[in-house]
Amino acid sequence: MAYITYENQLIYDILKRENEVRNDDAGTKFISSKFKGKRVLILLDDVDNIIQLKCLVGNRDWFSSGSRIIITTVNERILEEVGVDYTYDHKEMDKDQSLLLFSKHAFRKDSPPRELKDLTCEVVSKTGGLPLSLVVLGSLLCGKKLALRRGTIEKLIKVPPKEVREKLRISYEALDYEQKQIFLDIACFFIGNDGRIASYMWEACRFFPEEGIEVLRIMSLIKIGDDHEFRMHDQLRDLGREIVREENQREPRNRSELWDFEEVQKVLKENNGTEKIEAIILSEGSSKVSGKTAERHGDIYTEKQFKNLTSLRFLHIKRAHLSGDFKDSIEGLRWLRWQKCPMNFEVYNFHVKELVVLELSKSEINEKWKGWSSFTVAKKLKFLDLTSCLSLENTHFLSAFKNLEVLILNSCWGLQQIDSSIGGMKALLRLELIGCDNLMEIPAEIGKLKALEQLLLEDTQKLSALPDSIDSLQNLETLNISGSGIKELPNGIGRLRKLRHLDASRCNKLEGVMLESIGSLENLEILNVSETSMKELPIGIGRLRKLRELHASSCRNLKGEMSESMCNLSSLQRLDFLGCMELQSLPDLPSNLTYLGVTCQSRKLPSLSHLTHLKELQVSECKFLECIQELPSALLKNSECSQWTDVEQSELSQSLNTPFKLEILEVRHCESIETLDLPHFGRLKKLDVRDCKKLVEIQGLDTLMFLEELSISKCASIERPLLPKSGEFEDIDG
Repeated sequence: MAYITYENQLIYDILKRENEVRNDDAGTKFISSKFKGKRVLILLDDVDNIIQLKCLVGNRDWFSSGSRIIITTVNERILEEVGVDYTYDHKEMDKDQSLLLFSKHAFRKDSPPRELKDLTCEVVSKTGGLPLSLVVLGSLLCGKKLALRRGTIEKLIKVPPKEVREKLRISYEALDYEQKQIFLDIACFFIGNDGRIASYMWEACRFFPEEGIEVLRIMSLIKIGDDHEFRMHDQLRDLGREIVREENQREPRNRSELWDFEEVQKVLKENNGTEKIEAIILSEGSSKVSGKTAERHGDIYTEKQFKNLTSLRFLHIKRAHLSGDFKDSIEGLRWLRWQKCPMNFEVYNFHVKELVVLELSKSEINEKWKGWSSFTVAKKLKFLDLTSCLSLENTHFLSAFKNLEVLILNSCWGLQQIDSSIGGMKALLRLELIGCDNLMEIPAEIGKLKALEQLLLEDTQKLSALPDSIDSLQNLETLNISGSGIKELPNGIGRLRKLRHLDASRCNKLEGVMLESIGSLENLEILNVSETSMKELPIGIGRLRKLRELHASSCRNLKGEMSESMCNLSSLQRLDFLGCMELQSLPDLPSNLTYLGVTCQSRKLPSLSHLTHLKELQVSECKFLECIQELPSALLKNSECSQWTDVEQSELSQSLNTPFKLEILEVRHCESIETLDLPHFGRLKKLDVRDCKKLVEIQGLDTLMFLEELSISKCASIERPLLPKSGEFEDIDG
């Protein structure tokens, strides 16, 4: 593919010469040789091909130092391949910015006419802050009379214009078949859903989800949230659904995906489903289906309605009954989401041999449910979710599912025991038992789960111990016993060499000294023992060289001095000792901290001058604290801390000239501090001072030009301070 036109355009823009080159090679040679002495600013908008980019700006040395090249693209991989210095993920425009951009193109003004403001705001909200949509939609109104503008806006509210859809569709058309299927599935069904679950279905359908999801993400067609959930811009969602509608505008039964409840009901009611339908969602109920009155639990769907749905791979129903002989109808089903499934099971020949995902959350079923005999044929089942199935008491019915990778039994309040057959699930990666209030024991057979990576036992209050066999879980990465009744950790916990996250917070019965063997957890990154009765942290904590977060807040029995080896935690970024009322002092602190929360009873804290990465400091309930020594960018002191030696003054002066990053400072319930000195808090954005009874002065407050939040309350001795000029603040309660 030739890019001569682009090369000639670049040459003309810089040298004002036309038709300099006739082929790509000549263009590359010309640009690389003629511009070496020129410092240029080049903007390459909407780049979609790496070759195109290399023809225009192949190497940095083509241009003089100081040149700037800005590239915009929806394909993140292009930026990675060319090796840019900086990347910036453009965020959607906020409401005010969107309205301004739209108005400039629609009305040639910064705001809409008063009589059209409400309608305009409604159109703007539909764009989701997408500049392309705002420009295209706004341009449709430009120059029209008021009546035509009103009519056009009302039409835009109902139907997105073709121009926007066609521009967005370019990215969709660049996908291959499997990637298109994943995109359409997300647009129609899975926005806000955990992508890991959907991947099981796509893998079974040979859609190659790992590659497909990454391609969609790189092309900005989707985003992945912190909890693995899919996110998609509203206009891309609408594009996907419009593409499905175009499969057959008049007959929903001839489309691949049905998500509109009325359309689905019409297809099922008339028994005219077809083999073209691959996915259905039925999440609402109606009073009658197929002439049968719905029972208390919801609608009734019969075998006739599903008879021709031979290509169905995803089915979502809620509070509904299935009834009849389903032979030869849904044998290709990969994912069944049957929420609030009733106890009575009236289905025959329910041959779901290809099923890989089964969700039965909030159902009335128990271990004696007749439906289990039908699902035991699902030998490929990998994901089973029984969240909030309150009638379950044990799990012996799960012995047939040998290939499970994820088993979720959260909030099964009636569950009293886990059957020993769980040891046969050799492929299990994740076991969730969160909120199982009556669970009293974990079987020793859990030690046979060699593949297990996550064991979540949060809020299992009657669970008092973990089996010793847990030390056999050599692949375990996350262990969460937060809020459980566990009294002590197993002696062999130090053998879990792959453990990255250990959460034992809110374990009120966890007492004494933590096992020294915890120091053997060489890959541990997060340790949370907040709100426990621990008296001391383990002596070997200094060996946790990969530890990034240590949470020990509200450990009211934590006494004495901390291990001096804590300063060896070179990876530690968050350290929280807030609410540790018996803690006497802190050791020297590691230098990479970005957050520090402190409650202790000493007069002084250790030096903080070396904490150049510190962004947030919280000091609370330090009743005897007189000063914070050598605080980066600032100094807290009382009258006893106001005198400094020449050496101390020199060290302090040197520390204050260092570019510190502190953005948040909170000082609460510190009764002995009299002066807060802030002359060098250049980056501070938030200052919160409260219940400091002896505080009489805050110096340098007016110099904090980036301050966004200020709260000074219940400091009875303080006079009204001089406020910054950078913003408006509410009255301060002295």
